[in-house]
Amino acid sequence: MDRRILEVLEVLEAEWNRPLSVRRLAIGVSLSPRRLRQLFGKEVGISITQYIRQKRLKTAAELLINTHMRISEICYRVGYDNPRSFARLFKHFCGDTPSDYRLNKANESENNNSMSWPLI
Repeated sequence: MDRRILEVLEVLEAEWNRPLSVRRLAIGVSLSPRRLRQLFGKEVGISITQYIRQKRLKTAAELLINTHMRISEICYRVGYDNPRSFARLFKHFCGDTPSDYRLNKANESENNNSMSWPLI
């Protein structure tokens, strides 16, 4: 993989929940924003925006399942600044609103746990 893309991936891993711009990332690796977009897409298989969105939504899903944080707190923690927009985006990509996702996963966990008990 191109070393510049590896550098960008390192930055994205460290700063995925902060405001990021392709322009700033491009300057950091001495590429034009257009060339960075092209190269990133070729090397990673998705756009920078998609990469960041996937990272944020995956982390949000994990926080919904594994914590009792409020949805607005999760929204801000993963880098979004509007809970309503976050909820719409989450539903679009994950199929459920954040609250329904949390409830469904909790129910799945309960059902899976009850299935692991031996039948008497």
